[in-house]
Amino acid sequence: MQRKGKFITFEGCDGSGKSTQLKMLSDYLSENKIPHIFTREPGGGKISEAIREILLSGKNSEMTDECEALLYAASRVQHLHDRVQPALDKGDLVVCDRYFDSSFAYQAYARDLGVEFIEKINAYAIEKYSPDLTIFIDLSPEEAFIRKHGAD
Repeated sequence: MQRKGKFITFEGCDGSGKSTQLKMLSDYLSENKIPHIFTREPGGGKISEAIREILLSGKNSEMTDECEALLYAASRVQHLHDRVQPALDKGDLVVCDRYFDSSFAYQAYARDLGVEFIEKINAYAIEKYSPDLTIFIDLSPEEAFIRKHGAD
């Protein structure tokens, strides 16, 4: 099915400038009256935000890497249903702070779960909701750490 709207994702490590670029894009789109929504992963809707809290709260350090990856994928499917698809159906531009590329970076490689596992659990998103454009902000982790003033 041909979608009416366009789907753009932003990727890059924490501190790379994604938030700054997203704010500038939001201002531009608003000033030019271009219908759009901004959203994020994990999160973007009631259930996805609840999953985000579980993932990022710091209270669940005993969570297995596989559970973490599956929760990200579950949040993503709900997010697509609640926020992304309705906006695309309306013909809006959807701009998302992170998407499945982050799962490859953080879970496939950093957690050493492998590309095949991440592809399998994200197959729905990859097959039905591939972005029209992904913008990757390339900054070394060392420089990003300095930009964040050494904060985690």
